[in-house]
Amino acid sequence: MKLFIVLLSLAVASVSCKVIQFENCGDTTSVKTVDVVPCDVEPCTFKKGTVATMTASGVFPADAPSGTLKVTVDLGGVEVEYPGIEPDICKKVTCPVKKGQEFSIKYDIHVEDYFPEMVTTMKWDVTSDSGRLLCAKAKVGIKDKFDE
Repeated sequence: MKLFIVLLSLAVASVSCKVIQFENCGDTTSVKTVDVVPCDVEPCTFKKGTVATMTASGVFPADAPSGTLKVTVDLGGVEVEYPGIEPDICKKVTCPVKKGQEFSIKYDIHVEDYFPEMVTTMKWDVTSDSGRLLCAKAKVGIKDKFDE
């Protein structure tokens, strides 16, 4: 019975987690993968009132004492900052960062009930005094929590 529960848990986890397609933006190609939970089909669509987890992994392109994350979504051609994101990457990785250092930065994305239903581009941009450390963007959707 325990083995069945473990296998069922692994099956559920594998369905709801996806390495998604994304674009590196700007002049950096430091992001190698982006994982999203829950997501089983692209664009990943998040239900209002839930929490999605996004993990970006890759290699830092430069040395930097610290970094600042800005997450935005495109609303009709205007980049709007996504609320509730901790901007200090040193709370997610060991700083100072070194060129060639591998990273895995995990953030919980709270999908508020008041967000409009939409499909948009979400952009993650980490900068430091020495320039851009990473930048990735991907299509995501937001839908009502009662929609199937």
